[in-house]
Amino acid sequence: MDSPIIYIASHQPPQLSDADCQKLKSFAENGGLLFTHADGDSPEFNKFVADLCKRIFPNYPLKPLPPDHEVYSALFQINSKPPLRVSATVRACCCCTLRLI
Repeated sequence: MDSPIIYIASHQPPQLSDADCQKLKSFAENGGLLFTHADGDSPEFNKFVADLCKRIFPNYPLKPLPPDHEVYSALFQINSKPPLRVSATVRACCCCTLRLI
């Protein structure tokens, strides 16, 4: 795949097994992007995502992207920047999770 993305959106947290989490981690470590969105700004789903990130990338906590980050201007200039948090490792192949907050 050229640009593998897994999009997880819900208002309720899904139940993931250890094997599911290992597959998500492997997907991200091999260049995949995990993108999450809490429908209705669900606090339960937001907690699920924070816990998932801690579970699969314990050394890379979620943190806000600064407004001058290149993601906001890489292809087009975005004037009204949505708040994003990212958990990322920077290596030859980037693995990261992006989520709208």
